[in-house]
Amino acid sequence: MTTVSQMREHIEGLVKRHGITVRYVTRVGRSRCFPWSGGAKPTVQFPNIKSPITYAVGLHELGHVFGEHADHPDRVVRERDAWNWARANAITWTTGMERSRVWSLAQYEHTLCAACPLRARQETAVTFEWKDLLPEEAEFWRKEINRRPCRPGRWSSGPKR
Repeated sequence: MTTVSQMREHIEGLVKRHGITVRYVTRVGRSRCFPWSGGAKPTVQFPNIKSPITYAVGLHELGHVFGEHADHPDRVVRERDAWNWARANAITWTTGMERSRVWSLAQYEHTLCAACPLRARQETAVTFEWKDLLPEEAEFWRKEINRRPCRPGRWSSGPKR
């Protein structure tokens, strides 16, 4: 059984080995990975590692640094990639950690999916109004919004205007 101190040591080792700056926060919701470029060190912030969940969150934020798609323009792709990196590089992965991963991704997919008409307004230049859609388009999007999981690239089959 992996202990919390082993999880903490794992994160600290990754941070030290790769020269990453960490800011510790008191709440999981304030976890972030800040943009960096050139000679600047990557900076991440997450809570102190006190449980498997905070360990998963810490790894997820590091996944934004090390992930294969860290520079991808689509935020949903970056979030999925960071969680996949976290799961693949964890010394243990518990059911609670998986629930946190799934919940977090569901939140991003619901609010940020590029083709979703409910996408947050600040994330897209295209405004959306249900009244602007033809009836068959509105029906298509009502069904699509409720389908899970959201998969990039699937949207090209949408109704044509």
